[in-house]
Amino acid sequence: MAKQEAKHELHHLEIHPAENGGHTVEHHFKMKHSKSGAFITHPDPERYSFGPEEGHKMLAHTANTLGIQGEDAAGEEEGLREEPFVHEEE
Repeated sequence: MAKQEAKHELHHLEIHPAENGGHTVEHHFKMKHSKSGAFITHPDPERYSFGPEEGHKMLAHTANTLGIQGEDAAGEEEGLREEPFVHEEE
């Protein structure tokens, strides 16, 4: 994915059980107003799927997305630490 000028600002996350026994994490973003205020864009949520054996990876992803610090929160002990999440507008 090429770098873009603007990023979406995270509004909230949703975590849902998946049919495969794992979980789906949805990133929901804040609405953006145009400079004139005439238009509002509402970015589609991004979905990340984790299998039934990937609970630590899902928690590491969630902790990193929210900026939660600490070895246990980010799954560092399990070697599952991810790079910090940055959403770039497409």
